[in-house]
Amino acid sequence: MNINIFKEESFFLGLLAIKHPLEKTLDYFSKVGWFCSEGWEIRGVTVDANTNILTLLDLSVSTYNQTETNIIWEPRNLQGTTIFRTTSESCHSPLFNHLANTGIECYLIRICNHRGHAAYDFERRKGDKKSVRCIQYIQDYPRSEFYMEGEPLLFENKDYYFRRRKKDRINADIILEYMNALGWNMIDDSFWVSDKQIYYETRVFTGV
Repeated sequence: MNINIFKEESFFLGLLAIKHPLEKTLDYFSKVGWFCSEGWEIRGVTVDANTNILTLLDLSVSTYNQTETNIIWEPRNLQGTTIFRTTSESCHSPLFNHLANTGIECYLIRICNHRGHAAYDFERRKGDKKSVRCIQYIQDYPRSEFYMEGEPLLFENKDYYFRRRKKDRINADIILEYMNALGWNMIDDSFWVSDKQIYYETRVFTGV
């Protein structure tokens, strides 16, 4: 995958990276009612293994937040883990917190480039609040904010956080570097392919 795609205008990528097997993660989602969320019409299908997941993705920024697409798979380059890609701007942070509270190690990333708006998030949780690590940059022109919480993880380059420009302290390149350090090489094409079936769903908010 070309790294430059992560820097394109009107690009959005939100995902949860979960250090938990795919089957067990899907079972957990079922137990907490994820697949029958009130107020949403959900259409879920399975997609054959070895499908290039990039062909299923719309990586553009959407301004219509009453529909969303979610894709869940086990990446070939880090088997035994689960990737949950969503078009939801919140990246389903409540689900992220819920999973982490069970003791499962979870990461949330968000890369958003859209004219005067940008957002870069790298978050980690596992169990209690002591495990929280959050690095975030948000720009809503003309204002911008850089935020950190928690102790740095071993692979982090703390020199980044002293850069003069806030937008250089956390960005797409740094997020990809950190994900690679965790074993999820998102530039590697095999991240976007699974040896197992892929779960693909669309959700439309009905309010009912």
